[in-house]
Amino acid sequence: MIGNFDGVHLGHLALLECSRKYALGGTVTAVTFEPHPSAILRPDKRVECLLSPAARRELLFQAGADEVLELPTTAELLDLEPDGFMDMLLQRCDFDVVVEGADFRFGRKRIAGVAELRDIGRARGFSVEVVDDVEVELEDRTMVPVRSTMIRWLLRHGRVVDAERALGRPHRVEGTVVKGDQRGRTLGYPTANLD
Repeated sequence: MIGNFDGVHLGHLALLECSRKYALGGTVTAVTFEPHPSAILRPDKRVECLLSPAARRELLFQAGADEVLELPTTAELLDLEPDGFMDMLLQRCDFDVVVEGADFRFGRKRIAGVAELRDIGRARGFSVEVVDDVEVELEDRTMVPVRSTMIRWLLRHGRVVDAERALGRPHRVEGTVVKGDQRGRTLGYPTANLD
């Protein structure tokens, strides 16, 4: 499995479940990136991640990953052609099967998808399994495919219950408590400001 796995949501859990099935007693490795590629590609529009790297690792392990390979995101890494990227991965870890979602994109400028991954796999000796989208029903009865981008949108718009449906667990916020304007004292209950 290769991806950002931001949020470790229900779609990611489906990838892990499928990976466990094909591992046949072997190792399930989640390959991820730190920082999020947007920090390199679009620093002015950097993605606000749902989880810290440590929380993401913890949830990936809890969900069934045996190893988490966190690749340092660099311009050089993001500029690799698809076959060069997979060759680099094959040098870093041994695998027979790659499990991805149907919308998986990789390589320089995200030029390759599942079809190209299968071609590379045939030439390099690994197979590719594709997991269908996981959909959830939102409070308004809309069915939507689970995506980290969609979860971020839901949270920005105050739709925490819907975000939690897509995550498959309560949303959690991490940060350092900092002193604020102390307005909470006037409300009659404690508050916390997070940095």
